[in-house]
Amino acid sequence: MARKTAYFLPSLAHIFFTIFFLILIGYGDILLGDADTGYHIRAGEYILDKMSIPRADIFSHLDLTPPWTAHEWLAEVIMALMHGAMGLTGVVIFFSALIAITFSLFFKLLRLNHNHIILLWLVASFATICTTIHWLARPHAFCFLFLVLWYFILGTYQNDKKNCLYFLPVIMLAWVNLHGGSLLSKINENLPCSH
Repeated sequence: MARKTAYFLPSLAHIFFTIFFLILIGYGDILLGDADTGYHIRAGEYILDKMSIPRADIFSHLDLTPPWTAHEWLAEVIMALMHGAMGLTGVVIFFSALIAITFSLFFKLLRLNHNHIILLWLVASFATICTTIHWLARPHAFCFLFLVLWYFILGTYQNDKKNCLYFLPVIMLAWVNLHGGSLLSKINENLPCSH
C-alpha cells in the first residue's frame, strides 16, 4: 500500500518544474520583454508562408538585399506555430514550459551523482535564478535544454558506462537549426574532463 501512495507523490524535480513554470506563467511579460520576439515570430510566419528559408533580410526598410543567415529558422517556425495557435499567450506558455523543463532536468542531472537534497535544491535554484536575464521568448532558450541533454549523455557515458552517444548527432541536428549556441558543445570538447 505504501508503494502505491509513493507512486502518486510528486518528485522534487516535478515540484521544481511546477514552481518555475507557475512563476514564468505568472510573469509572462518577462518572457516578452525583448523586441526580437516579434521579429522571430514574423520570420517564422514568413518561412511557413513561403515554405523556404530566407536568404536575404526581409525586414530591412531601405535595402532588401543584405544577406541573411537564418540559423534560428526552426525555432522561428515553432514560435510562429505557437503564436498562430494561441497568440502571444501560446508563446509564453511554450517558453515557460521549455525553461521549467530544462531546469527540472538540470536538477535531475545533479541528483544522479549526489544525494544531498537541500544542497542540490539550492544549487539548482541558484543556477536557475542566475539565468533569469535570459528568460525570454527567443530561440536561445533552446540552448539551455540542449546543453543539459548534452551533459547528461556525456555524464552517463563517462560515469555509468551507458552508451547513448548515438543521440548526440540527432540532438546536434536539431540544435544547429534552433540556435547557433550549439557551438557551446564544441567548446566543451576542449575543457578538461573531471574523473
